[in-house]
Amino acid sequence: MAHGSSPPESHVSQKTQQAGVDLFVKRRTASLHGFTLVELLVVIAIIGVLIALLLPAVQAAREAARRTSCLNNMKENVLGVLNYADAKKRFPSSASSGDEEGWGASYVFHILPFIEEQNTYDLFDKTIYISDGPNDRGWARTLPIVRCPSQDEDDDIYVVSVTTLPSITTVDNSWRSHYLAVMGAKDGCPQPANSFYTMVTDPPLCASSVSAAGGSASNGIMYPESRTGFKDVIDGTSNTLLVGEVSWNSGLTRVWSSGSLAHPGASLTAGHKWSCYGGRNVAVPINTQSSNRDLGGPANDTSFGSNHTGGAIFGLTDGSSRFISENIELRVLKALASRNVGEVVSVDQY
Repeated sequence: MAHGSSPPESHVSQKTQQAGVDLFVKRRTASLHGFTLVELLVVIAIIGVLIALLLPAVQAAREAARRTSCLNNMKENVLGVLNYADAKKRFPSSASSGDEEGWGASYVFHILPFIEEQNTYDLFDKTIYISDGPNDRGWARTLPIVRCPSQDEDDDIYVVSVTTLPSITTVDNSWRSHYLAVMGAKDGCPQPANSFYTMVTDPPLCASSVSAAGGSASNGIMYPESRTGFKDVIDGTSNTLLVGEVSWNSGLTRVWSSGSLAHPGASLTAGHKWSCYGGRNVAVPINTQSSNRDLGGPANDTSFGSNHTGGAIFGLTDGSSRFISENIELRVLKALASRNVGEVVSVDQY
């Protein structure tokens, strides 16, 4: 090769190829080292932060779905009540007495034929206590329409027997109803002289065994042995509560068919039909009082409430259902619970 001339192209090409191979080997070798411990910890920390940020959103989305389902079930209940009222020309009572309507039967029992549960209705013997042991072929059936998905576990259920079968307390079942009749507003038992609201109990009953339950308001739509019709709703159907949600840990209760303890042979003036399981008075704010005697007040005064954040769902007499804040003033909630006192309120404000 002459002095100053360029090296042959083949020689240059070989060097270039060798350099490329060396660079690939170095990169390949470097890539085999993997993550360092610090890098791994950083990645884990980032994943943890992302999960912490996403989990509340996922839980909120699930609760929103449960709340929507709960609202839809309330609407179906209210529709059943209205269909009953249309057929019978009156609303069902929160608790009935007698062979014809069922001893101690709740409003839910009465509307069974109107919520596509005629077969369940036909399983009951109405000549005995509606929630007695022999009627378990009926009340031991789960009715999804009377349950709110947000209440995943229930308090104890007390199954009362007035026959030879023993009464039992059972836990974690699906036999209770989460939607109870709004019996009306209550200021006391007996009601104070200056109260606008009527009670179904006489004053002597408030001093007897029924005082443990708190007495029953009679100024709402459905209360024990009520015969209320649309003509009696003076305050307007769009401003009168019909059914309310009780789907929180509110204490011991009875099965969904139970409206009261009224049964054949019972003294109906001694409080049996005034201890109400199918309805509640509006006596305290939402989400505030359980029926446990050592934790709260009288059973009939158990507050409406739920596991939803900030309030509970109610159905109104016009067929609508909506969420009402637990911060609503008690006087306004009472006004919405009564049907004929004449208060000027609107549920749309709450």
